[in-house]
Amino acid sequence: MTLLTLRTGALVQREARTVFWRAWLDWLSQADDAEANAFEAVLASHAHHVRPLHQVLMEVLADPVSGSQVPVRLLSLLQEAGWEPALQSNRPRYAVA
Repeated sequence: MTLLTLRTGALVQREARTVFWRAWLDWLSQADDAEANAFEAVLASHAHHVRPLHQVLMEVLADPVSGSQVPVRLLSLLQEAGWEPALQSNRPRYAVA
């Protein structure tokens, strides 16, 4: 396998992720509660080890090292939208610069 093959493969994977997330976000922004709940129920039986992204992000933000690596723009958008992670009082809260 050549370096070009590896780079091309990485680019294809990145493009596939980008296409997926664009479609996902478009669907999610338009899905009603019933549709989102039905989709979540379908996934639950296949991905019992997977947690919702917002729960993982709350955990990341509770850790000072990993929390400091979350993109500031994402944190700003989440705060502007009114999303505040429910962190335990003994854990540090995140700050947006």
